Amino acid sequence: PKFRFKFADAGALAPPLISFSEVAFSYSGKKEDYLFNNISFGVHPKSRIVLVGPNGAGKSTLLKLMVGEHAPCEGTVSCRSGLSIGRFHQHSAEVLDLTQSPVEYISTRYQHKIPSNREQEWRAVVGNYGIPVDYHFEPMSKLSDGLKMRVALCEIQLQNPHILLLDEPTNPADMEMIDSLAEAINAFQGGVVVISHDFSLLSKIAEEIWVVDHGLKVFDGDIREYKNTLKQPKDKKGTK
Repeated sequence: PKFRFKFADAGALAPPLISFSEVAFSYSGKKEDYLFNNISFGVHPKSRIVLVGPNGAGKSTLLKLMVGEHAPCEGTVSCRSGLSIGRFHQHSAEVLDLTQSPVEYISTRYQHKIPSNREQEWRAVVGNYGIPVDYHFEPMSKLSDGLKMRVALCEIQLQNPHILLLDEPTNPADMEMIDSLAEAINAFQGGVVVISHDFSLLSKIAEEIWVVDHGLKVFDGDIREYKNTLKQPKDKKGTK
């Protein structure tokens, strides 16, 4: 059987979930270094936004501004009261306690979800995210990067997020996991912002394409059209 999972419905919140008002930011604080300047937007409960653009242009920085990890140099970033954010980033698997097993890690952090704390119920929770039975009680240091990613996604689901912020979630994933993630995103009742270079994922989920490159702008077209724009400069140089 194919591996499938889903994110829980945390309930509705009034839009926007996250809003930017005339935001400017640079790491140095200097205007001449601004990655963004005077940007305003809202992320809504039904948003399916993908952030694209060259490496180092500020895609991950934009997500860090959304969660308050960075403060804007100008303008304001606001989050709806009571907002729960499910965040996956490139180092999510690295912050897992690898000395613990998947069942131990999840059950000790989210015991309030299953007050009876019965082992079989926790095994079902991690099993729903595709962790093989043989690894339920093995130290996570023995898990592949792909399985560690599944533990991280399982933890996000237990946080009952209203919005998902996913930064390169497919790096350790195989095609089955990418397909499952796309289905879970499309079925999710909250907002989604994704950074990914994986066009197989983006083609399944993208509804709004925001280009981060010397600022922020909305691309007028679908993800296939955006992908074609990436080929044009190379074609002019005679490369494939």
